[in-house]
Amino acid sequence: MRRTRGLWLTLGGLAAGVLIVIAAAAGSVRPWQNQDGPPAPLRTPRGTPTPPKRPESVPTATPGWWDWLVTGLLSVVLAVTLLVIARVVYVKVTDRTQQRARAERDAHFSRVAAIRDEQLEAALDAGLQAITSAAPTDAVIRCWAALESYAADAGIPREPSETSSEFTVRVLAARDVPPADLHLLASLYREARFSEHGIDEPTRSQAQEALTRLRAGLSR
Repeated sequence: MRRTRGLWLTLGGLAAGVLIVIAAAAGSVRPWQNQDGPPAPLRTPRGTPTPPKRPESVPTATPGWWDWLVTGLLSVVLAVTLLVIARVVYVKVTDRTQQRARAERDAHFSRVAAIRDEQLEAALDAGLQAITSAAPTDAVIRCWAALESYAADAGIPREPSETSSEFTVRVLAARDVPPADLHLLASLYREARFSEHGIDEPTRSQAQEALTRLRAGLSR
């Protein structure tokens, strides 16, 4: 009995659902007369004036010279921009090249100066050794000969009017050594070389002291 009642309830529910679907479908369909064709146009009553049609707007044509002008201006702006960029890049590359060349030149001069300082130190040390290894006159001459040898290898051109001692003084003066001791040592060399009496022991001591101060001044 319960099964029969449940069956009838189920069948009733299905029938109600079908009716609801049919009713919804019928409501969404347009009337038959609206499906035959487009709706009939509305008839305007007689005597009603027809509004005038608005004239369609015709686009105005741009003159040809305007396009040429715009194209020319854009080309000029582009060319100027490229020139400015090229100029900036050129300046940067040139600056870097000059800085690199300047750094290499300074490093080269530093190496050359260091080598010359070492050579001058060696020449002064040779002079100090020579000034005590012989008689006073020969010792002073040998001492100055060591300095002349350094000046000849320094790479500085010698003037035609310069003597060897004058040239040596000019080269050594460029190395920032004490000038008074340098001129004193040059004077003692000329006395030992060209005088008849030669050099005595006190004069040799003066030359040795001057040479020692030159060596100490170069170290400073």
